Amino acid sequence: MTGVCCIAGLHLTQPELGWGILGFVVRVLEAFRTANVWADPLPPPCMPIRSANCSAAVSANPKSPAASTSAGPRCAASYHRRSVDMATKSNETAREVYQIKITLLGTKPPIWRRLLVPANLTLAQLHDVLQIAMGWDDGHMHEFRVGQRRFGWPVPADRFMRMPRTESERTARLSPVRGRAGATMIYSYDFSDSWEHSIVLAKQPPADPSATYPVCKDGELARPPEGCGDIPGFYDRLDALSDPNHERQEELSDWIGEDFDPQAFSLDLVNRKLEPKRRRASTPND
Repeated sequence: MTGVCCIAGLHLTQPELGWGILGFVVRVLEAFRTANVWADPLPPPCMPIRSANCSAAVSANPKSPAASTSAGPRCAASYHRRSVDMATKSNETAREVYQIKITLLGTKPPIWRRLLVPANLTLAQLHDVLQIAMGWDDGHMHEFRVGQRRFGWPVPADRFMRMPRTESERTARLSPVRGRAGATMIYSYDFSDSWEHSIVLAKQPPADPSATYPVCKDGELARPPEGCGDIPGFYDRLDALSDPNHERQEELSDWIGEDFDPQAFSLDLVNRKLEPKRRRASTPND
């Protein structure tokens, strides 16, 4: 069984404890930083963009009032057009909805969920949604992988240890990193037990202006109990629990709990838990 230590409310597994003090400090700081990931980060301040026309007008006759007057509208028009284009693109993304399918890799029959989520979710927000949909306890570390890119909690010490660079999940949004339809993103949860999920963009249905998202549409089976080891360990425990003559049947029954049902999945329960995360896809600044 995987060893877990709880320090200051943070559940650290043995590999995480191996980070020592640095690992603990990073987890504490990250707990504060991600306390409200559903409040969108402030956008960077808008900086006027000097166009080639503007620079040329000013440099041609810097002391001419006429040149200054004529240059101003061109700069303003260029900046205004760029601002409108960016705002239009942002609004279009905010109105988009993705249908994604999450499958816990290695499970047979597969443990899966199908969700409708706003396209402009950050990956930190998507992490919250996945935890609720799958039924995890959110007590361990996680990361997203898209091709060679990794998203999660950037750790400054990684570059000194020559570890792969981790991009911030708080600023990365689902829409730019999703790739083409059918592309797969990997979501890893609990680096000790190594629960790996595939996230596949199935399609992009039209958003219902009267609906709120995210919403779970379907799913099957309960996720494994946390701390049971890994996929083989999970199925070994299921076999022992189903065999009344197994030497560890009573021990495992006490550990896993008599109310655990591997066939259980409640769509209504998942959607009730998702309710605080919902917003209208047609309102970009919610």
